[in-house]
Formats: sequence, C-alpha cells, structure tokens
Amino acid sequence: MDIEKKGEENLSDALEYIQMGQVLMGAEKYRDAIEKFDKALKEEPMNKIAYISKGIAHANLEEFSAAKECFKRCIMIDKNFADAYFQLGNMSFLEDEFQEGIKNYNQAIALGYQSAELYFNLALVYEERNEVDEAIRYYTKAASLDETKPDYLIRKATLQILLQRYEEALQTL
Repeated sequence: MDIEKKGEENLSDALEYIQMGQVLMGAEKYRDAIEKFDKALKEEPMNKIAYISKGIAHANLEEFSAAKECFKRCIMIDKNFADAYFQLGNMSFLEDEFQEGIKNYNQAIALGYQSAELYFNLALVYEERNEVDEAIRYYTKAASLDETKPDYLIRKATLQILLQRYEEALQTL
C-alpha cells in the first residue's frame, strides 16, 4: 500500500471516529466521546475538529484545563481557527479570567466569528462588571444576530430602565 492511500485511509477512519464522538456528545456521554476523539487523533494527529470536539467534551465534564489544552492545540494547528478562540474565551470566563476571555473573544471576532452567543456572553460579563453601556451594546449585537431569543432584548431593556432611559427601553421592548 502506498503512503498516499494510507493517509486517505487514516483520514477516513478519523472522520468516522469524530462522527461517533459527536453522536456520543449529543447523548451526553462525554467520556466515551473523548475516547473516540482520541482514536481520531491517533489516526490523524493534526485534526483540529477532533481537538475542538474533545475540548468541548472536557468542558462539559468541567475539566477546564484539559479543555483549554485542546483548544490551544487547535490554534497551534491553525492560528486562524476562530472557533477555538471562542471556546478559549468561554473557558477564561468560566475561570473568572475576564481580560483573557475578552482577548480571546476579540480574536475570534477579528477572524470572522459571528455568533449571538458570543455577544450575549460578552454582555453578561460586562453587566456583571457593572459596565452597563458596554452590556447594552453587546445585547443589541446579540439580538441583531438572533431575533428568536427575546431574553437578549429583555435584558437590554432592563438595563435601560436602570439607567432611566425609559423611551429607549420602550423602543427595545
């Protein structure tokens, strides 16, 4: 068997393991999913999808340092992998590392990552830090990206009421 054919076989096996792992994650069997992602990485050691999936599984098990290591591996493989920066930002916020979380989120945004969840998380962080204008700004952005979630606008209106911006709050609602 030539090298090229073996490489294609490894990639095919890796993708199969990744798919199995993602199914297991959907069933909340995170430990089993990690095993599948490890098998995928044995076949294809530079597979960023296997690493990010494994990191998310670790995060769901609240194994944050293992999750962060997986996300950092993704970035070593592809420094422009925006989703890895988003996931690193999530881990940073969970560990109360505000500046690191903001840095990673901003890097994800700079690389084109657009998600209502990212902006909503930023808004929550700024709201918690009592930086209300920033929180309102990010709730607005989250709502513009996902109009199906009324809680973005409700939280924004609540902050506007706290600031006695009643007309703005009425418009928001």
